Amino acid sequence: MSILSTFMKHRACIVFFAALFVYYLVGVTPDMTWVSQGGDGFDYAVGAEKFWAVRPTGYPVYVMLGWLFEKLPGNTFWDLGFLSAVCAWITCIFVYKLTKWVVTTYSDKEYAVAPYIATITYAASFLAWTQSVIPEVYTLTTMLMVAMVYFALRQRWLACSLVGAVGVGTHHLIAFAVIAIGVYAIYKQLRGQIRIKLWLYPLVISLGFLTYLQVIFCQGAEETTAGLGTVESQSLGSIGFVFGLPLTETWERIKEAAPIVLTGLGIGLAVLPLTIRRQRASIYLIWSLVVVHFAYYFFSNIPMWVVYLVPAFAFGAVLVGYGVSRLKHRLVPILFCLAPLIGLCMNLGTYDVGNTMDTSPTGASQFVTQLESIPDGSLVYINKWGEPWLATYYYWSNNPRFVFVFEGELRYHPESYTEYKESQGISIPRCSGDSMFLCYGEESKNGMYYATWDASEFLIDLHAANPEVPIYVVNHVEGTTYTDLTFVLSEYEVSDED
Repeated sequence: MSILSTFMKHRACIVFFAALFVYYLVGVTPDMTWVSQGGDGFDYAVGAEKFWAVRPTGYPVYVMLGWLFEKLPGNTFWDLGFLSAVCAWITCIFVYKLTKWVVTTYSDKEYAVAPYIATITYAASFLAWTQSVIPEVYTLTTMLMVAMVYFALRQRWLACSLVGAVGVGTHHLIAFAVIAIGVYAIYKQLRGQIRIKLWLYPLVISLGFLTYLQVIFCQGAEETTAGLGTVESQSLGSIGFVFGLPLTETWERIKEAAPIVLTGLGIGLAVLPLTIRRQRASIYLIWSLVVVHFAYYFFSNIPMWVVYLVPAFAFGAVLVGYGVSRLKHRLVPILFCLAPLIGLCMNLGTYDVGNTMDTSPTGASQFVTQLESIPDGSLVYINKWGEPWLATYYYWSNNPRFVFVFEGELRYHPESYTEYKESQGISIPRCSGDSMFLCYGEESKNGMYYATWDASEFLIDLHAANPEVPIYVVNHVEGTTYTDLTFVLSEYEVSDED
């Protein structure tokens, strides 16, 4: 079969995915940004440029892929945003293939449009879109999770395990897919529906931990890993977080999730009840990977975990495609295609980072420009906001003209971070007694970190400990949020009262 005849046979599918590729390509952020909770992207940019280890859990596969993509033309943030876009696009391909398999296997009739509906439903998901155009790890992890499920349902267990091994080096969310597929495989084995060596495939997946050699061997005195250079903290540190939020906070998150779900699956929510069928282990597997991510968000203990819902919308889109295939009305394809197409247009029209959102020069790039004016040998003090900390780290990694201290690291890793900063020539004030900083803040109930912090008192003592060093303080501009986040630098001056 010639190339031309192959194209003509699959022309609709080829044109469809080519259009999606352009959709993601156009949306890639042109520069550094803080929107979409993209502050971690500065750490990933450092890792990609320097091949350094990044924050726990290390993300070695992402760093290695980022190191390759960073060689592309353009700045590092566009390159890594393009990596996210490519992963989102490949996720769409696997959503299409997984939906096609589910519909072909379980529907009463072949419904060719269902995989397309599932794919554009995921592509139109607002939360997924925000993570698909910035330097972030979630689209890569989602791509691998959907691919794992696809290969598992197709009984291609070696391919599933190899993909899982790669996923081990991305994000700990991959554990949800590994566990769910493992339970599915054991169930199918006990029912006599498959015959595989159950011990072999976990062994293959565990080979993925070898990627963490990059974390161990490429870690020096980097800002985000200071004092955290162990296999446990880097590769396993965030797996198994205790669900610790009070129910009042959980209820707030449930209410917060309502608009996220509506903009994530849209009209597709109406057909989800049609997908619940008895004796369909494959459907339950897909459903489990929707539910578990929402449970993780509702009950876990870090606010920004809303972005951990991205994989849920990929699997939810597959269920939407399957649900649509069970409807008989001739207007169904038009309705369920038109709604997500409107969502695609709204994403591009209202949330195009660098153009309609966080317009260039972005808030982050304006902040970095301020850093260029700081005299050599200065000390920069950054409050609890992580965004300017990581932006400063990115600038410093290429221009180590000054030293900076981040309040958040002092509060959460007082001993190791203090030791690291003093190795850079800065004196960090301490309190008398067993607790290093008890005179500046109160410890948490479990004593693991400082729940409060008096920055004004600490700055007085920091200045006294480093009298010859000019100190600059990063201040958050009140009223700005993650859509227009702004910080300004000001030189610290001791008042007469102090």
